Amino acid sequence: TAGMGASLHQVYFGENLDDVSNASGGALQSDTTYTPIALEAEKTYYWRVDEFDSTGATHAGDVWSFATVPDIAITNPDLQGWWTFEAGQGTTVLDRSGHGNHGTVEVQGDPLWVDGYQVAGMDMAGKTTVQIPAEAWSAIENQVTIALWAYGDPDALPRNNSVFWASDGSNRVAQAHLPWSNGEVYFDTGGAGYDRIQKAASPGEYEGSWRHWTFVKNAETGDQQIYLDGELWYSETGKTLPMTGVRT
Repeated sequence: TAGMGASLHQVYFGENLDDVSNASGGALQSDTTYTPIALEAEKTYYWRVDEFDSTGATHAGDVWSFATVPDIAITNPDLQGWWTFEAGQGTTVLDRSGHGNHGTVEVQGDPLWVDGYQVAGMDMAGKTTVQIPAEAWSAIENQVTIALWAYGDPDALPRNNSVFWASDGSNRVAQAHLPWSNGEVYFDTGGAGYDRIQKAASPGEYEGSWRHWTFVKNAETGDQQIYLDGELWYSETGKTLPMTGVRT
């Protein structure tokens, strides 16, 4: 978007911060678009736009940057998505599985990156979500394992925290709450039929520290389980509804 009163622009783009910062004499253009050369994976690029107003005065722009995602090989075909949140900035959550199902942060304002269990994390308070492509669920029908680190904020009220949600557009195909407003941990699967298991949890199990939660569904055997820090926390059988039709 052109600055107020700008008539012409000079775009400087490159891989070296000093070169872009000190560049001068670039070609003038009236368009407010720029197409760079083919970008390489896992590299930081820098760009700057200088503008000229109707009096001929030059207004030097700030230097901006962005990083391209790396090429990641698929080492485990059964791993459909692995979001490690290591970036610590920006609105892209890298998928380390190799399937390219990178997440997109959706939030009012800037994403709130915080210290995570291992590297960085995302504060999901308020209306922050990370949207994962539906393709990440396309191969999942009868069996799924969803594992995550979560830190429950004791001051976050009401406690109705949905930590993941897969939907077919109208029905939840897989969803977990840590916890719901009644203090129970929920794990729903199976669409409109709602294969649900739930158990009352004490605040210490979801607040004030990092805990590792794992949610498992096997519609072929009917087993549905919740693990806490690697130990079976709750389970039920007879949950045989498949998890299909996911769009969002």
